[in-house]
Amino acid sequence: MISPSEVLFQLIGMIGRSIVGGMFGLAGGGLGYVVYFALVFLLAEDLPWIQDPWHYIFWIGAGAALGGSLAWVSLQTRYLFLLIAFLAVLVAGVGGAWGGYEYGKGLEISGSYTARYTTLIISATIFGAAVGASGLTFTLGVVRGLRGQGT
Repeated sequence: MISPSEVLFQLIGMIGRSIVGGMFGLAGGGLGYVVYFALVFLLAEDLPWIQDPWHYIFWIGAGAALGGSLAWVSLQTRYLFLLIAFLAVLVAGVGGAWGGYEYGKGLEISGSYTARYTTLIISATIFGAAVGASGLTFTLGVVRGLRGQGT
């Protein structure tokens, strides 16, 4: 039987990993946007299709997936499971980025707002990607914890 202190220890660990994973997901999404912007800056003349929205969504989602996964990675896990889990988190991050992008496109700007219109879309896309990626990594971490494999 598991003692209450062990349950508390695992709960605190999961809450901490969730917070750190969310922050890493946001930072990774921002880094993904920087990578996208660098690619557009360097390759826009030669490859005009790189400015399509799906590139934007993919790079932000991939960055958030990588960032959100870092808090939950255990190197004692089999590498095949890590690869499959990361691919699932990548899909969740890109899906969250797409949802945030679609949400951000529909937002209205008040008359006194002076920033560019794209600021809302960028913020919503990065936040959506972080939520999607971190949500799935949290779920996978909780399932692993409940199965007794540790966090």
